[in-house]
Amino acid sequence: MNKRKLGNIFIALGVLLILGAGGLYTYNVLEERRADAEANKIALELVEDIRLAPEETRPVVMSEQELYNQMNGVLDLTMDTVEIDGHEYIGVLSIPSLDLQLPVMAEWSYPSLRIAPCRYIGSVGGNNLVIAAHNYKRHFGMLKTLGTGEEVVFTDVHNVTTVYEIAEIEELKPTDIKNMTVSDFDLSLFTCTYGGRLRYTVRCSRKEF
Repeated sequence: MNKRKLGNIFIALGVLLILGAGGLYTYNVLEERRADAEANKIALELVEDIRLAPEETRPVVMSEQELYNQMNGVLDLTMDTVEIDGHEYIGVLSIPSLDLQLPVMAEWSYPSLRIAPCRYIGSVGGNNLVIAAHNYKRHFGMLKTLGTGEEVVFTDVHNVTTVYEIAEIEELKPTDIKNMTVSDFDLSLFTCTYGGRLRYTVRCSRKEF
């Protein structure tokens, strides 16, 4: 094979790689837009359902059951749900500084994460709620811009609102499941870093009033 033919082959391969990269970029952009639109639609529906429930604020003082769960390390998974489009949701997560209002699914799976953030484990009552989401810009992609002291709000399906304050931000390895699921924090939010090598994790504590 002469140099000219070899050069043409390399050029053709280069063009294919460029086209492939462009196609992947376009797919990712469209996927983010789809996920954003779907999450917004569900959030509006869920907020309307929640609005019909009597408004109240979760007390800072824990019930006897909640206190027992915390002292004994029990993962209280009990949370009521609302069904929308065949999926169960436990409430709405709001991050005011990012202008985010997102529905949270009751159970996580990879297909579910394409729609909305998901409860990974725990509950509000157990003070151990962990929520996972993709790093789409309008899901958890902008967690990296948050700082300590900022507020995160969770409203359950009974319109019970719990306000949290960001206490710590860390990066964990994907294999570090124990530190992700068992911690001293009341709420943890996490997403993959770009490339998927680490889990960007925002730790929150209940805010007392």
